[in-house]
Amino acid sequence: MFKGQTAFLIIYLIAASILSQSLFAQGRKHKDISQITGIGPEEAAEFDRRVDALIASGFEFIKPRAIAQTFTENVVREVIVDTLGKTTFDLGWNILAGTQIRLTDDVYKGAHMAFMWRTTDANSSRYAAYNYYDRQAQAFSQTIEPGFIPLNRPNSGWPRVANGAAGVGLYAYHHVISIEEISVHFRRDDYPGNATFSTDVVVSDAAVWPGIDAHGTTVIISAIDNVARSQGNVIGRTFVSHDHGDTWTDIGWPSLLLPNMTEGGNVETQPLIDPDGTSVSFVNMEDDANSSSHFVVGNGGIVLSQSDDLNANTNWTTSLIYKFKELLPNNSFYDPFALGNSAFSSYHAEIDENGVVHVIFNAPGTQLDGSGEALHSIHAVAYWNSADQQLIELNDPVFRSSPALADSIDFYFPGAGWGLSYPHITTGPGGHVLAAWTQPELLDSVALNYVFGESGGVPSVKRYSTDIYAAYSKNSGQTWSLPFKLIGNENVVELFPQLAELEIVNDSVHVNILYLWDTNPGGSVSGESDISICPWIYKALVIDPQFPVGINATPGTVPGMFKLAQNYPNPFNPETTISFTLEKADDVTLAVFNISGQKVATLFSGRKNAGEHHVTFQGKNFSSGVYLYRLSNGAENLSRKMVLLK
Repeated sequence: MFKGQTAFLIIYLIAASILSQSLFAQGRKHKDISQITGIGPEEAAEFDRRVDALIASGFEFIKPRAIAQTFTENVVREVIVDTLGKTTFDLGWNILAGTQIRLTDDVYKGAHMAFMWRTTDANSSRYAAYNYYDRQAQAFSQTIEPGFIPLNRPNSGWPRVANGAAGVGLYAYHHVISIEEISVHFRRDDYPGNATFSTDVVVSDAAVWPGIDAHGTTVIISAIDNVARSQGNVIGRTFVSHDHGDTWTDIGWPSLLLPNMTEGGNVETQPLIDPDGTSVSFVNMEDDANSSSHFVVGNGGIVLSQSDDLNANTNWTTSLIYKFKELLPNNSFYDPFALGNSAFSSYHAEIDENGVVHVIFNAPGTQLDGSGEALHSIHAVAYWNSADQQLIELNDPVFRSSPALADSIDFYFPGAGWGLSYPHITTGPGGHVLAAWTQPELLDSVALNYVFGESGGVPSVKRYSTDIYAAYSKNSGQTWSLPFKLIGNENVVELFPQLAELEIVNDSVHVNILYLWDTNPGGSVSGESDISICPWIYKALVIDPQFPVGINATPGTVPGMFKLAQNYPNPFNPETTISFTLEKADDVTLAVFNISGQKVATLFSGRKNAGEHHVTFQGKNFSSGVYLYRLSNGAENLSRKMVLLK
């Protein structure tokens, strides 16, 4: 780890380098460094001296790059890299991952983005910042960091964005005067891409943690009733505008679904307007702890509520996604509230073009033995949609099968990022779905890669570094790819992924993602480590369509008799048999790869006669986890997955 101002220095150089490479850099000027950070002239001079010394020592800037990075059966290419802004507030959200990035329509080809901008460790300096990114010019509209902020609203936060009518940017945020006095505000841009927002509307003078969605001139904001919260309960509120945010109506909140529940809309919620603009959906957590704080939690669950009446609190239908601690078919259960703090649970939902709601949540829990006794902790990321209503785990099984790994995660997770945390999900036309989450970085299949955050200037906060992993579906979430690394730099903490809507171009998946790089591991907001300057990074990625065999899928075969069968048994320990069939004599190779795409074994390479063949794979010297085995004859390739479970 770099220390003190050096950490700030590195991040500033990175951001400055990225900025200098953009097309807009020719005429783009930043404020003086002392204006950006609030530091004085002496500190600024010392900063310049350190910069000169670092450059003289041969330091190389990190630059935007468009280099193909190959992961297991996926090719992820970076097309654009830029920095939205830098902040000392290293927390993206509490429980619900709202919308901090949304794309405009095809006319403007831009992206609305927001983050919490803070220059010191005092929340009085925190602002709900917004900026607009022109993806054609590859430049931000507001050229001075952090973009637009409500200057008369210090201690504002939780900005969430939506794409309004004609591509106009919309965003909601809350403003904190005191714990008892918190208001939710709405802003509408003056013109698409301006990022000026001359008007500010108070939607509620007693609400907190807003979410927002829009369909044309219909805008819906969800929030938590702050009066009820201060009195020991958490109740959601829904505000609807049919005139693009000029006037608002409070239509209440659906009734609780689970018996004995006393809290609804647990901390943060996100409205999802149906593509036809006639109905709204909410996904939220319920719990039975009668407490004004999400730091005291009992049992609970995650539920979906839907209504086709946008003008009144009526016609609600509710569906149970999962009741926490309910036994699963594999003799385990999920319990995101297990640490006694709902802030460690996280989830997100999105609605697709057909009105199907897709949900993803982090799913820590417990594996039981045959008698119902707890064996060990597990970690998973679980997916559900309103059409199929089936839970699917998207993660590598090693996170639920290795007790040692689970125990290490439980002890060393950074901030509130417990396990496979901060999930986000998005959809695209034609049934395309992409899910992303923060995942511990592994040195091998079961060993965490530890880093040390500074506390009091001493690197003493032991945490593990994290990457952002993803899984992809081409059929509306019925089957999924194996997990693959979407964002991953070694020895750093990358978290809070935010996905914009998917774009599909010539079978390639275009991804726009916003995420936070925590430059001092451990949450400074939660008191674990010293504050540091952390950049919110925007990337435009292209995922080429070589996706691996799907989870829960029936893998296909090529025409003819070139076939690869599923290994048996699967999962296995320690050995399994792989069978394949050739229509004619051919030169073939059968190899095994780990989840990172590295070849770990060649089972056969040579000529085989026509017919069926069987090969044994011995896994006694390999770690538990997901592996791919691939059959190739030089012209065609077939792959399947297998699970070694020790």
